[in-house]
Amino acid sequence: MNIVITQTFKKTLKKFSKEKKKILSHLETFRKNPNYPSLRIEKLNPKGMGLFSIRINRQIRVIFSWKKDTVIMHSVSKHYE
Repeated sequence: MNIVITQTFKKTLKKFSKEKKKILSHLETFRKNPNYPSLRIEKLNPKGMGLFSIRINRQIRVIFSWKKDTVIMHSVSKHYE
């Protein structure tokens, strides 16, 4: 699996310095096993856009898209932002 990190992802990750270690840990888990249950991956609305989220905690999400063997990490944000 190829993982592409966008500039927007890097920029938004900086806003979460306290949680950065946990975020990177979740991404490593995702790289090893994208179906790992504690990642709580969900498809975002509208469904046709192909965006998903990984839940880091109750508030923080990593937003990404997934096509074939390439994952594009778009951003890190608070839930409902």
